[in-house]
Amino acid sequence: MENSVELENGTIAFNILNPLGDNVADINKKLTEAMLVLAYDFDPVNETSGLSDLSFDSENNTLKGLYAAFKDFDVKCWEQGCEITKKLRKIKKADFLITEKAAYIWGSNYAIEQFCEMVQNAMNIHCSTADIEQEKLEKTQGKLKKVSSVSFDNQKTDVITKASITGRINELDLTSFIAEGHIINFFAGVLNTPIGLAAFELNKQGKIKIRVENKNEILNPEFFDYVYDLLIKDGTPTKEPSLFDFAEQEPAEENENN
Repeated sequence: MENSVELENGTIAFNILNPLGDNVADINKKLTEAMLVLAYDFDPVNETSGLSDLSFDSENNTLKGLYAAFKDFDVKCWEQGCEITKKLRKIKKADFLITEKAAYIWGSNYAIEQFCEMVQNAMNIHCSTADIEQEKLEKTQGKLKKVSSVSFDNQKTDVITKASITGRINELDLTSFIAEGHIINFFAGVLNTPIGLAAFELNKQGKIKIRVENKNEILNPEFFDYVYDLLIKDGTPTKEPSLFDFAEQEPAEENENN
């Protein structure tokens, strides 16, 4: 399918973008139109941040592309016996996919921030990565085939301020922790998806990490919308997964891009 995403080493870590709400389809349509029409092209010669490699699938109304941003950094070096600081620039990149349901983005955190700023300036709407509400975190961990670890935090009590549960947990009752005011920071486990079983991680900042057995797996836009339905819409995906007999996998280690 057009605008599919090929994984590197079978792993992807992405965020869902705000704004979210009843008018999300209309907002995403306008966002797609803006990306295609407005002149926000990446220019490496003139060191101008912007869009690149845009691909629009008119049949399914999806847009995939890349946002490249120049980031300044300092380098200390010696010249003629003196230490000086040189200001240099490097390119940070973020890939994005926009469907009728939601907008998804992954890559450098800096490039993601710059992309959101560009959207805000172009459309005069709020744009940021979406945090996940505690209620949705609780419901989502309950959808996992297997929970392998959960991290809690509670600043309201001196008895237990932080707690972590790890291991092969088939059934996890969080009632006692939630009742005491603990919040879920992060959880990991195994999730049924349209491409089979996948290692799944989610934190309260909305970072979603997927790892599958096939290192060169290709995810179509429907896969991302499946995750959106699971997390954001109502906790019930609109399409049931077709399960393959994948080997059980442990979640991948956290790896943030800056």
